[in-house]
Amino acid sequence: MKKNLIIKLTIIHLLFAVNISTAQKLLKLENLRSAFTKKENKNEYYEDLIKNINSSLNLPLDKNYDKWNQAIKDAESIFFDEPIIRNALQYVLNQKIDKNLKLQRTALEAAFTLFENDFSESINNIYEISSDKISLAVAIQYLKRNNFNQRSSSFYINEIKNRFNDYYSDPLLTNLLYDLENPASKKFENYPNLADLFEHPFQKGKTIIYSIQRKNREFIGLTIIKKPDGTFVKNEDGTVFN
Repeated sequence: MKKNLIIKLTIIHLLFAVNISTAQKLLKLENLRSAFTKKENKNEYYEDLIKNINSSLNLPLDKNYDKWNQAIKDAESIFFDEPIIRNALQYVLNQKIDKNLKLQRTALEAAFTLFENDFSESINNIYEISSDKISLAVAIQYLKRNNFNQRSSSFYINEIKNRFNDYYSDPLLTNLLYDLENPASKKFENYPNLADLFEHPFQKGKTIIYSIQRKNREFIGLTIIKKPDGTFVKNEDGTVFN
C-alpha cells in the first residue's frame, strides 16, 4: 500500500509539473495587458489629463485650491512641463508663505521634479520663512541640488538643528539630515547592477516576473517578464514589455 501511495504521489507531482510547464509555454503577450494599458486607452487617458490640467489652472486660484492642487500633481506624474505649469508654479510659490500648506507642498514637489533650477529665488524665500517641516525639507533638497548661494550640506544641517529642537526625534528631519550627511553619489556606490539581477539564473526554466518600484509609489514602476527560455517578453516593435 505504501508503494502504491508513493506511485500515486509521483504521478500527481509529474502531472502538476507538466501543467505548470505547459502554462508557461503558452504565455501570450496579448493576455498580459489589461484594456487600460492599450496604447489608444493610454493616449486617451493622457489627453484627458492634459485637458483637466489646462482647464483647472485657468480657473482663479482663490476659489479652486483643490483643483489647482490636483492639476499640479497630475502634471508632475506625467512630467508635463509646459508654460502653463511653469506659470502656475511661479504663482503658487510666490503666494503668502504657509498660507495653504497642501498646495505649497505640492508646488514645491512639482518644481523639484519638473524644473531643476527655475525657482531657486522663490523657493529660497520659502526656506527662509516657512515653519512647515515638509516644505522646508523639499526646499532644502531643491536649493542643495542647485548649489544655491554655494551653501554646503553643513550649513543646512546646522540650520535644521538650530530651528527645530526635536530634530533628533522627528522622522522627516532625521531622514533629511541623513541625506545631507550622505551625498547621493556615495549612497549609490553600493547599489547592485540591474543587469546582474536580470541575468541571474534564479528559477531557471520558469517564468520570472520582476516588479521594479520607486520609493514613492505615486509614480509608475516597471514589470518585466522573463520567459522560461531566458528571453524577455517584448512588444511588437521589439522593445521590452513593461
